[in-house]
Amino acid sequence: MLKLVYHFDFYYLQNELQQYAKTLSFDHAGFGWSKSIDSPRTVDNLVSDLHELFNKSNESPPYILVAHSLASLEAIRYAQVYTDEIQGIILLDGGSPQYYVNDLEIKSLILNRFSAILRVTGINRALGNIGIKLPFIGENIRYESLPEDIKNIDEAMYYKFIGNNSNLDVLKHINENAKIVIENGYLQDIPLLILSSDSGNEWEKVQLELLNWSNNSTQRTIKDSKHYLHWSHKEIVVSEIVEFIKNISNNY
Repeated sequence: MLKLVYHFDFYYLQNELQQYAKTLSFDHAGFGWSKSIDSPRTVDNLVSDLHELFNKSNESPPYILVAHSLASLEAIRYAQVYTDEIQGIILLDGGSPQYYVNDLEIKSLILNRFSAILRVTGINRALGNIGIKLPFIGENIRYESLPEDIKNIDEAMYYKFIGNNSNLDVLKHINENAKIVIENGYLQDIPLLILSSDSGNEWEKVQLELLNWSNNSTQRTIKDSKHYLHWSHKEIVVSEIVEFIKNISNNY
């Protein structure tokens, strides 16, 4: 089973992969279809939430985890805590724990508060009316690629959740969460596929750091791709995931 973070962000992948694997979306608490909860958004609480979701779904391990961006910390941590449940991990332009432990949280917090101001003042809706959705690097790409009936739901959720307190709580724990992952060690031989955006030499170094997190890892940079590469180059990403699934199946 594939674990995909945020339903509409992975809408295309789930539709294309349904003939190869059963998929499960995970909306963090306070996002999408999930209710808000009071527990802090530490990486261990996020992993515990996902483990509970798997249990309630009545699906049995092993699982393949698919995570985008910051969710790389959750995927690695899940494999650290529930090693026997994980068949493989696919990271879509994820950051390395080493990167996130040193990342300036203040940058993300400022963007979150700025987005919250735009939401409560209605400015983001005004921008949306002229075709601009924040963050500029990803929301527009996804929105324009969704079917018309799904666009309406995606847009409503975007306006409801952008810059909300649940997201703020996740951002407050970036450095702490990365430190926890680093302290608990590498993944040994768990298959790890790293699909990276073509974002320059500094980001390439971060991707090579991720490569070292497993003795059974592969890293590929998708030429001319964006951070939301599962939308900007969605056909390539699907092809890579399908190949990964087939290779794992042949080894079991």
